Amino acid sequence: MFFFFKNDFDFFDNFENYNLIVSNMSLHWSKDFLKLIKKILNSIKKKSIVLISFPNSRSFNNLKTKHHKLINDFPNEKKMEELLNNKKFYFTMKRMIHELEYKNIMFFFKSLKKIGANVSNNVFNIQDLYSMRRDKGKVRVNFDISYFFIRKIRD
Repeated sequence: MFFFFKNDFDFFDNFENYNLIVSNMSLHWSKDFLKLIKKILNSIKKKSIVLISFPNSRSFNNLKTKHHKLINDFPNEKKMEELLNNKKFYFTMKRMIHELEYKNIMFFFKSLKKIGANVSNNVFNIQDLYSMRRDKGKVRVNFDISYFFIRKIRD
């Protein structure tokens, strides 16, 4: 029997009640990604499985610095691996880079907004936002995605 629940993961505290946790491209929106991951890993029971994917800190590394400041910081998968590198977990990680070309930088940001990625927690200069209108050239953007399979093997 399967039960599905939709909750705000930053405030959810019952991870121990689930033996399978799946999160596709959402946990990076947490206010504190590593704190959330620690909470999940410390809560789950032995033999539980966690499948997650997220854009990692290498995403968008080909954007200009002024544009990069307009986007949230993404989790560093190396820090995630450090949390898992103990005798409690078996894990595998795979990275895939998806590269897309956009007509211009504004078109890229409009596309991000359409998928719900329209909130930034970074402080930026409003002039950087306005200056994007002058950037007319095509832009190639890399989405560097980390995929983790995690199984708890010891309590």
